[in-house]
Amino acid sequence: MSAFDGQWLGAGFVLWGFRAQIRSRGAALLLFGVVLLFISSIFLSFVMGASYKAHRLAREGHFAAGTVIRKVLHRARDNGTPNTWYEAAYTFTIPDGRKVETDATIDADQWDQIYEGGPVQVEYAASNPELNQIGTPPGGLVFIDSALVLASVTWLVGATLAFKGLRGIWFERTRGSPESKVAPVRNAGVNPWVAAAIALFGSGAIFLLIGAVNLRQERLFQTDGQTVTAIVLTKNTHLKSDSKSKRQQIGYYLGYRFTTHDGTSVEGSDSVGLQQWNSIRERDPIEIIYLPETPTRNRLASDQPEMVLWMFSILGAALIVGGSIVIGYRFRGSLQKKLRRRAA
Repeated sequence: MSAFDGQWLGAGFVLWGFRAQIRSRGAALLLFGVVLLFISSIFLSFVMGASYKAHRLAREGHFAAGTVIRKVLHRARDNGTPNTWYEAAYTFTIPDGRKVETDATIDADQWDQIYEGGPVQVEYAASNPELNQIGTPPGGLVFIDSALVLASVTWLVGATLAFKGLRGIWFERTRGSPESKVAPVRNAGVNPWVAAAIALFGSGAIFLLIGAVNLRQERLFQTDGQTVTAIVLTKNTHLKSDSKSKRQQIGYYLGYRFTTHDGTSVEGSDSVGLQQWNSIRERDPIEIIYLPETPTRNRLASDQPEMVLWMFSILGAALIVGGSIVIGYRFRGSLQKKLRRRAA
């Protein structure tokens, strides 16, 4: 987990703290249900198409020798294509003599393994040769079916929560909440001071943990890290939340591949600034540093994240102290009320 990803977890704990302020249980269920439905619906739209294609090819797939017509690298640009993607156009002939020409999006490894005018293995559906792919993707049906089941279950959970939320809101508005009749005091919700303390404690603990763990890793990079030259495979952009301005900002990332000193091929990614993102092109060499015992822990050699990580740690500690002050103030107020009641 990178230090920048901690913003999402910290924001999640803050939202969880404010969620405690929601007095209507139906509204809370509806909110979570709609969020799950939205995310799972997007995921399902991608997975269902891949699952249909994979099952068709598994049931009636045939292999044919094809020829690569052209390879195209679609480079990412700040004012155009936000993400890098690789494309290959190829042709193959089925047993009845019909020639099929098509193109497909492939990954960087496949793009490196093929060349224009060279051979390529194509798998196609016997009843519909237009349904085809280069080679056999890793993972196969097990991975795709698992993703489909996960997306479906998430969608059902979201739909159930949304339905219960709507039902709860309707019941509360038409008949009144049973909880308000039995225990009206409990319907007042969580005390705002307690909710604020929980949010501060949770956010502070996450920021402090991320800062401490990444600082330890940075020390390992400085003492044991190995520097090698990697090749840039992809340039991507992602929307991320800015907790200060409360606006969506664009994050810029580089995906790269390198070979360790013992010959192991490893892929990694790291976040960069806009200027560096624009100055680097796909297939360019770039210096990275990795840990020999765990090469998957790597970063750009030009990064200097130590100052940011110290800021994360200090911010986490400050939030925890703030939470302690808030909870102390709350208990102090409660104690004073009890003493005044006894005195009266």
